[in-house]
Amino acid sequence: MYSRIDPSPELRRLAELQAGVVTREQAVGLGFGVRGQRRMVDQGHWQRLSPGILLTHGLSADWLALAWAGVLRGGDTARLSGLSAAYLHRLIDEPPDRFVILIPGEQRRQSEPPWTFRRERPGVRRARSVGGPPRTTIEDTVLDLSDGGFPEAGRSALAWVTDAVQRRLTTVERLSRALRQRQRLAGRSVLAAILSDVEEGAHSVLEHRYLVRVERAHGLPRGARQVHAEGGRRQRLS
Repeated sequence: MYSRIDPSPELRRLAELQAGVVTREQAVGLGFGVRGQRRMVDQGHWQRLSPGILLTHGLSADWLALAWAGVLRGGDTARLSGLSAAYLHRLIDEPPDRFVILIPGEQRRQSEPPWTFRRERPGVRRARSVGGPPRTTIEDTVLDLSDGGFPEAGRSALAWVTDAVQRRLTTVERLSRALRQRQRLAGRSVLAAILSDVEEGAHSVLEHRYLVRVERAHGLPRGARQVHAEGGRRQRLS
């Protein structure tokens, strides 16, 4: 195959879609050979982020570029999970320092900062990935974080569920469906109870505490904490 002297428009467009990151194989496939890649790196126009992973500019790699680099290093079916996925879904406001990337169980990748690769068992999560860079669905992300597999997350299962519902990223129904589809989940009964309480209207940690410690503990009638108003907005009733 003829190798171009400069990156092709197609390669530049691909890099733009991937936050400036491409793999060595992607560049070769779009006509820009290894020799040309090496020249771009030697001249300071490109950078090597990891073996076979290239950043197509000379500036510092931002968070999104590092996220893409990890996924591309993980392979075709790799996807972000945990706090990285939560940030991309806007479930959390600050980007994490570490990227946890799921890869198929039969693959192996050597972890190196800031990327940690985890092999996942088939059938635990839905195979579908969403977005770019690819990530677990919001429902699987919430279940992963709630199950204690990410101790650095620093939140309770209740907080993850209520935040996801309150931010309108998902619904109790969709989370319950994802929970039923999980083959293994250590905190299944706890999560099921939390989802039931959120369905009753406890859409925050404070409201859940009131429901459990006040209403139920003292046998009080169910409170109307939130109702739907015109236009789909929620209004609080005291």
